[in-house]
Amino acid sequence: MQVPPSEKLLPKLLLLCGLIGASFIVYWSGLSGGFLIDDFDSLKSFNHNGGVVDVTTALHFIFGNTSGPLGRPISMLSFLINDQYWPGDPRSFKYTNLMIHIICGLLILHLVLRLLQCTSLPRQYHLWVAGLVSALWLLHPLNLSTTLYVIQRMTQLMTLFTLAGLIFYCAGRTRIGHQTRKGLLLMTIGVVILGALATFSKENGVLILLYIAVLEYTLFRHLPKPSTYKKWFAIFIVIPGLLFLGYIAKSIPRYLKIYESRDFTLIERLLTEARILIDYLYQILLPQIKGTGLIHDDIVLSQGLLTPISTLFSLILIIVLVVAAFRLRIRHPIFSLAILWFFSGHILEATIIPLELYFEHRNYLPMVGPLLAVGYYLAILAEKFPRKRIQAVLKVAPLLLLTFSGLLSYQSAKAWGNTVDLVAVWAYEHPDSLRAQRVYGHILGKLKQYDAAINVLETTYRKHPEDIGLALAMLEYSCAGGLPPRYSVEHIVERITDAKFNGGLGIFIQDFVNTTVNGNCDAVSRQDIHKLLTAMENVSGMKGTAMAQLLLLHSDIYVLERQLSPAIELLDKALMHRKASIIPIKQAKLLASAGLYDEALKYLQIARKIENQKFQFIQLPLPILDRLEMEIRTAKSGQPLNEPK
Repeated sequence: MQVPPSEKLLPKLLLLCGLIGASFIVYWSGLSGGFLIDDFDSLKSFNHNGGVVDVTTALHFIFGNTSGPLGRPISMLSFLINDQYWPGDPRSFKYTNLMIHIICGLLILHLVLRLLQCTSLPRQYHLWVAGLVSALWLLHPLNLSTTLYVIQRMTQLMTLFTLAGLIFYCAGRTRIGHQTRKGLLLMTIGVVILGALATFSKENGVLILLYIAVLEYTLFRHLPKPSTYKKWFAIFIVIPGLLFLGYIAKSIPRYLKIYESRDFTLIERLLTEARILIDYLYQILLPQIKGTGLIHDDIVLSQGLLTPISTLFSLILIIVLVVAAFRLRIRHPIFSLAILWFFSGHILEATIIPLELYFEHRNYLPMVGPLLAVGYYLAILAEKFPRKRIQAVLKVAPLLLLTFSGLLSYQSAKAWGNTVDLVAVWAYEHPDSLRAQRVYGHILGKLKQYDAAINVLETTYRKHPEDIGLALAMLEYSCAGGLPPRYSVEHIVERITDAKFNGGLGIFIQDFVNTTVNGNCDAVSRQDIHKLLTAMENVSGMKGTAMAQLLLLHSDIYVLERQLSPAIELLDKALMHRKASIIPIKQAKLLASAGLYDEALKYLQIARKIENQKFQFIQLPLPILDRLEMEIRTAKSGQPLNEPK
């Protein structure tokens, strides 16, 4: 007897509604939180050209990002859904992230259903397994930070397009034997179009090539491979993969150079990542929220196989899992797929590229493999052991796991809904984390809880005297709160020779100048500020964009004092550290306002040269250059020129 279509459709509709509804319930309280850490650096470019107000400024925002080698234009484009100026409403950005998260979960449901068609699992279990995998992924605590941390939309979109590309690939791959042309077309769309969208969302999207290779090695090994398919695979998978490997190999000298400014060596990173990968797996299979979040700089480095001993155990376990995946791919293809999928997803960010050691969002797509294995083998047990008691246990166990994950995520989302509470939790759970304590002290200072902020920073400064930004922040909060200063400018200048640069230093310098430059602090004079900023140039590791920002800030003070020559000199130095057109444009405005029109026009030509040398997929016009040149030439001919802004 044939089942009516309506009866087939009803459980799917109920499942979809359940997945979407549960996601909203779990995440809703987290949408009220604020922007965090990298959100500010990455999204402040909204205002670089006065906001995104027309096609030209939109193109500059979309293609002007420097987060990765390709600029991640698809991700940048998506941010325009939420605002055109900075700062915007964080709830709007987070809501869009939640929508993307839900769509990814539904794509996982569809992909798993397709993959299960290539297994021996009875069809009656397919929807159950796919629903469980999708639900576990949607509600998993490890995915909370990816969804509620605005800038990680880049990871989300990469995942979305990769999943869509894999679905197209699977749809085409299963047609190769009887609809070759249609199959090849679907596969090409999946790899070329959707794969490109994934890669231009975040560079990890290139791993779609490796995910496809894993599928071919495991589940798809029995599918027909006619000559047309083999040629297609060589052109669209093998050759691009080899080209990408060539790019990585060519970049090795640059990576090694970056390691010189890291707190760990390449060997230490590789050894430490072995422990981290096992920790990721542990958290995927046994969800938890303690110690999670964005801050993990307190991880103990692996300085050898036995220091700590868990390094050796982790490496052995990884080797055992990978060898088992290769040996068992015929008898247990889902196990093989799960292991190879997980490690393939981490192969870029857990190996030689000198990134930070630990980030939860790196598991966003890789965790699909292990979760698929969980759902699949629960169904296998249900099929092999039909006794009622065992069936009851196998039905209750996944529900308990799902409920447990959902409750953990729900509790964590409530903390994410209040930025102060969230940062306080991180500081409590990571007492040895310099970054966690620094961020917590900074948040307290912004809330004008100056005594509490100084106490947190003081305790941290005693542990980390190389972080001179902590002493600077304490001096600022003392000024702002009318409190006796804990540390003087002289103390900070003296300690700079032993100081090391970190990402928080630039923020503390900016805040310090904003508080003191207008004479609101009796303990700090304008001369002290000049002395301090000059000394900050000698902080170990202060270079590149960070150095340029320091010099720009210092030049602004000379502009306030109407001292043109030192301001221009500092901007010249800044341009040596960062080739950005905004610097000579600023110089041109300053010189023009002083009536030095010929010099101003020379700096405009420098700005044009910088723009023309940029690698861009399309050559973007910069109307501000044309407009400013016209204004300067008009002023040169005798018309007045507005003061620079």
